Amino acid sequence: MIVYFADRELNVLGSASTELPEGITILEDEKTEDIASGEKTFDVTFAYNDKTRNLVVENVAVGNFLLRSADGENEFYTIISTVHSTENQTVQAYCEDAGLDLLNSEAAEKEFDSAHDCAYYVNYYLKAGWEIGINELTSGTRTLKFDSDSTVIERLLSIVNSFNGELDFSYEIEQLAVTKRYINLYQRRGDRNITYQLRLGGDISSITTNKSVEELATAFVVTGGTLKGQDKPINLVGADYSSDGTTTHTPADPDDDYQIVGNQVRCKSAMQKWGSKLDSDGLLVRRYSYDTTNKQTLFSHAVSELKKVINETITYDIEFITFPKDARIGDWAYVVDDQDNLYLEGRILTLQKSATLGQITATLGEWIIRESGISDRLIALADEIRQQALSATSITINSSNGIIFNNTAINTTLTAIVYYGEEVINNQTRLEEIFGDDVRVKWYQNGSLINTGFTYNVSSANTSESYIVKVED
Repeated sequence: MIVYFADRELNVLGSASTELPEGITILEDEKTEDIASGEKTFDVTFAYNDKTRNLVVENVAVGNFLLRSADGENEFYTIISTVHSTENQTVQAYCEDAGLDLLNSEAAEKEFDSAHDCAYYVNYYLKAGWEIGINELTSGTRTLKFDSDSTVIERLLSIVNSFNGELDFSYEIEQLAVTKRYINLYQRRGDRNITYQLRLGGDISSITTNKSVEELATAFVVTGGTLKGQDKPINLVGADYSSDGTTTHTPADPDDDYQIVGNQVRCKSAMQKWGSKLDSDGLLVRRYSYDTTNKQTLFSHAVSELKKVINETITYDIEFITFPKDARIGDWAYVVDDQDNLYLEGRILTLQKSATLGQITATLGEWIIRESGISDRLIALADEIRQQALSATSITINSSNGIIFNNTAINTTLTAIVYYGEEVINNQTRLEEIFGDDVRVKWYQNGSLINTGFTYNVSSANTSESYIVKVED
C-alpha cells in the first residue's frame, strides 16, 4: 500500500509505504466503510527517525489530503486529527473521506415547489468541482421540503434516503492529481450477484443467535415538524399515499400493505402475523417522529422505518476466522451452519481492512434467514460448499504391520488420516464438525464398499489386494 500527501491546493508533498525500505514507513492502518452514511475513514500510523522526523510532521498535518492506493482502489481523504508521540517516534493520523469537506458548507431550509428526480436535487446542492458519477436513482420524482438548516452532506443523505437509495464518493486520480470528484447514487451498494461462502468450522469459528421482540411494532403513530406560525407538529391525518409515496390510493386499498389510518401508518401483513386470541387485531403501536412538514416525505420515512421493526429482531454474533479479501461494502455473504441447519444471507454493512496486518473484518446485517423451508438455491449452495471442502482433502494410510508380506498371510490394521488444509483429522467427531453428520471415511476393494470408519483390519491369505479410501457423504 502506498499513500501520498497533498496540501490544500492538491500539490503532492510526499509519500509513504508499507513496503519501501526508504522514506516514511506505515506501521499500522485500518480503513473502515459504513454503508449507512456512505463514508470512509482511515486510521494510519507513520514511523519516523531522526532523518525523517520533520518530513513526517510536515506531510502528516491536519487539513492536508491523503491519497490511498491499495486493492486496485484510489481513495481521497482529509487528515482530520493527528497524535504525535516523541517517545514512540510515530505520528498517528485519523482521516475522513474527502467527500466530507461538504460538511464545511451549510444548506438552508428550502421548500421546492414542484416534483423533481433525485439527480436534480443532488446537483442543486453539489459544490463546484463535484458531479454525479454512477446514477441508479433515475426513476420517480418527489416534491421535497427541508424545514431546517443542515450541512450539505446531511442534506444529500436526506435526499437520497427520500428516493430509497444509498450514496458514496469516488475520485479519478491521474499522475498524483485529483482530476474528477464524484458522488455516486445507488439503489443498493454492492453487487447482489457476488456472494461469498462462509462456513462454520472453516471460515467461521462460532455463531451466536440472539432473538427479541422488544422493539416489535406493527404500526406507528406518526408526527412530523411544526409549520411556521403553528404550535403543534403535523401528522398524517387525511394523507393519501401508496407505500412508495408517489401514487395516491384509498386507505382501504387491499393491495397496499402499508396504510394510513388516522394518524397511524399500519402494516397489514404484520398485524395478521402477530395477531392472537389475546390480541386479535395484532396492533402493536409505537411512536415515530421525523422533522419534516411535508406529509409525503413523512409517510415515506415512516414506512421505511416501520419495515425494520415488523418482525422479531434477530442478530448474529459471528466470529470469523477468515474473510474474503476482495469483499466490498454492500456485497452479500452466505453463512452456512450444517449442524443446526442454519442458512443465512447477510449484507456487508461495515468493512474494515488493514494492509499492514493483512486482515479484514466485517459487520453483516439485513439478514435473510432460511431456518426452515430452505430454498433450492441455498440447498444447492450448501451442497456445493460441502463438496468443495471434501475436494480440498487429502488422505494417507498407515499400516500397523508394514506394507509388504512375502509368502506370509496378511494381518494388519490400516488407519486413514484425513488432511483438511493444515488440519489433521483422525476421528469421526471432528470429521462431522468440519463436513457434516453424513460424511464418513469409506473403504473400497475392487470398486465395492467394504467398510466405513478410520480403521480397517486386513487379514487374509497370501494374495494381492488393492484398497481405495475416500471421504464421502
